[in-house]
Amino acid sequence: MSCNRDALLGLPLHAYRKHADAVERGFVEAAGFLNEHKIIWHRDVPYPPQIVGLAATFAILGKPAQTAATKEKLSRWFWSVTLGELYGSSTESRLARDVPELVDWLSGFAGHPRSIDEALFQRDRLRSLRTRISAAYKGIHALLMRSGCRDFINGRPTDLMTFFNDKIDIHHIFRRAGAGRRGSRRASSTPS
Repeated sequence: MSCNRDALLGLPLHAYRKHADAVERGFVEAAGFLNEHKIIWHRDVPYPPQIVGLAATFAILGKPAQTAATKEKLSRWFWSVTLGELYGSSTESRLARDVPELVDWLSGFAGHPRSIDEALFQRDRLRSLRTRISAAYKGIHALLMRSGCRDFINGRPTDLMTFFNDKIDIHHIFRRAGAGRRGSRRASSTPS
């Protein structure tokens, strides 16, 4: 299996036509999955190749991928890869390995993907997350939004409407002033 540009461009027209609708539905499902996890804006996706992996998984599995139990497993993989920062390099080869392992796991044919075991999040990493370019930073922010964090300026919780109406951005996880008052040596954010 290959997940690179050349493989996509080498796809015969009949294969494209055969799978185009399922792939489109896969991307729609992937977007819904990300939205459920409070990843609303494309810039806030921890690793853009994760969208491809999610879309491929949803396209291959179809309706069975939409159950709560399946999405729970998919969430476990997603957060492991995100907080373990596994897609920082060798993305194409990892994606080519993860998708079949995900499909087999979600279908009940095999154990969980190796990426779940390979993912490690060091607690001290929280002290060094300062910019929005880090996948773990984006992931922590999404988890905070899922947990009901509130906007620093207006105090409202984040939902789809407030996200767009208030132009919420992820350039701060903790307010600089608040982090300073609580004795933190450094604020955990920088403006974008």
